[in-house]
Amino acid sequence: MANQIKEIPLRKQWFLDRIGKTVYRSKTTCDCDSCNTVVDVGLIIVDNFHATYLYDVEGSYQFDGFPLKYFDTKEEAIAFEKENPIPEKFLKHE
Repeated sequence: MANQIKEIPLRKQWFLDRIGKTVYRSKTTCDCDSCNTVVDVGLIIVDNFHATYLYDVEGSYQFDGFPLKYFDTKEEAIAFEKENPIPEKFLKHE
C-alpha cells in the first residue's frame, strides 16, 4: 500500500494545469457582480487549493444536473451555454 500511486482524474488535472492562468465559466442563475465578472472576464486559478475548489464546485453543480463548466476561452463557454441551456427547474420564476 505504501507504494500505491494515486491517480488524479483528468478533469481535476485540467484545473491543476491551469494554475496561474485565466479560465472562463458558463453562466449560472446568479446575477451578482462576482459571478458576472467570472463569466465576463474570467478568473485566474491562484494555486492548488483554488484549482481543487473549482473542480469540486463544477462537479457539485453537474451532479445536481446544472450545466456549469470552466473553459480556456470565453468563446468555448458561450458555445457550451448554447448547447447546454440551464434546465427549467433551476430558473427563477416570479
